Amino acid sequence: MILWSNILIFTVYYVIVFTIKKIQIQLKKKSKYSNQDFLIKLKEIANDNKYLNFERAKYYGYDPRKITIFYIKKEEYSAYDTFAIYHELGHYLDDLKSKRILFNMSVTCINRLLAIPIYFGISILALAGTQLFVKISYIIFLLEILLFLHRMYFIVKYEKSASKYAIMRLSDYLDEISLKYIRRVSCLSIVSQIIFSAIWLMIIVFMQIIINYK
Repeated sequence: MILWSNILIFTVYYVIVFTIKKIQIQLKKKSKYSNQDFLIKLKEIANDNKYLNFERAKYYGYDPRKITIFYIKKEEYSAYDTFAIYHELGHYLDDLKSKRILFNMSVTCINRLLAIPIYFGISILALAGTQLFVKISYIIFLLEILLFLHRMYFIVKYEKSASKYAIMRLSDYLDEISLKYIRRVSCLSIVSQIIFSAIWLMIIVFMQIIINYK
């Protein structure tokens, strides 16, 4: 049952990713900006937010530690790229109101780099028949559920807030069809992040079931 659930979740996740890519192509066809126009837009944002930095990268993102928005260097940009920049700007503005973004990112990193590897290490020892590690695996399992719920709250609250800000900024000059595509991408992106986190949780649930029935 868990195995089929994981397969279903993986399938849904990749369907969503494919759909997002498809919408990005549609947006590129509808709205194109030159590299120069995009840089002018970044400069305008930078002038309005003097402590905010911009840095070229292979992805769009916001780093609260560096107070930096990362953007992709291209020859041509679309409405999606503008949405991505305003979305990350929304994260920056949320970060000004509350430093919880950095805290939440730190919790997520600790979970992925420490808690999950430790859990799987302990699970292997638990499967080997060490009763102490069976009990420890239960504790970490419950911790992972709490972290998952925390992650869901973080995704829904902050991603939704950033997207809402971006759409508000774009509504001034984008047509309704493009905005419809943007809203769809925004919703699908949030869902994809939730599903990605759920995949990890389902794997852990599967492992815990194996430990229980060994």
